[in-house]
Amino acid sequence: MGNALANNPFPLIVPCHRAIRSDRHLGGYQGGLEMKRALLGKEGIPFDNEGRVSSAHFHYGRIMSNKGNKIAS
Repeated sequence: MGNALANNPFPLIVPCHRAIRSDRHLGGYQGGLEMKRALLGKEGIPFDNEGRVSSAHFHYGRIMSNKGNKIAS
């Protein structure tokens, strides 16, 4: 998923800055981690002392193959 988001031609329409790693660290971002953290901060996302996203609510979608078979969740 990271490569797909890295090639996102519409970052303001498809907000890829909201994708974070499963360990709650920011991961990468084409505009840089400072920009990613700033965007998330403007949206009210809190961070802990180690720089991880500190949110009680996460959304994990299922990734589907071309044939519609579940390959990860």
